[in-house]
Amino acid sequence: MSTSIPPNTIGRKPAAVQQTLQTIKVPDVLTYSYENQLVYVVAAKTYDEGIDYAVELFPALKGVDRELISFEACIPIEKGKSKPARIGPMAWLRVVATLKRGDTLTIRVHPRAAASRSPSPALGAPPMYVPAGAVGDGLNEKASRDFLSPFDALAVPSAPSGSAFERLSSLFTRSRPSSPTPSASR
Repeated sequence: MSTSIPPNTIGRKPAAVQQTLQTIKVPDVLTYSYENQLVYVVAAKTYDEGIDYAVELFPALKGVDRELISFEACIPIEKGKSKPARIGPMAWLRVVATLKRGDTLTIRVHPRAAASRSPSPALGAPPMYVPAGAVGDGLNEKASRDFLSPFDALAVPSAPSGSAFERLSSLFTRSRPSSPTPSASR
């Protein structure tokens, strides 16, 4: 048994498209699946209504940000095989209309975007810095190339000479390019 979508829930569309959307039939009952639980639901008319049903039926979703909840339907990819496809809010009505009575929609909760999270301890510490010219004194050459030096942009390549201490101290005693300062005279 199928039900028609009332015209006032579809939104404004050109007349021909509006007429087509009014006649779309959707199944009267679908199955929601979340964390190995299955629940029969009346087919939602909109994506937001579908989210409302999911939050109401699965207590674990009550504190979850609605934008992190999505639906998936299995689509055939080749004979006897299917693959889950996420349903976008704008495609809700058309996708649900292709489903059969009792078909399953899987509910997924997506993690927050990495940019909005605080830094994770799993990322580790920032890279170690080794002064330029200190390579070769007890350090593995390859490992040393992997380090970053804050002075690399200012260091002038030269042939290594003397001890590591001399080379290191020369980095701090080298004259640095000075920025132009306005002259005192006008």
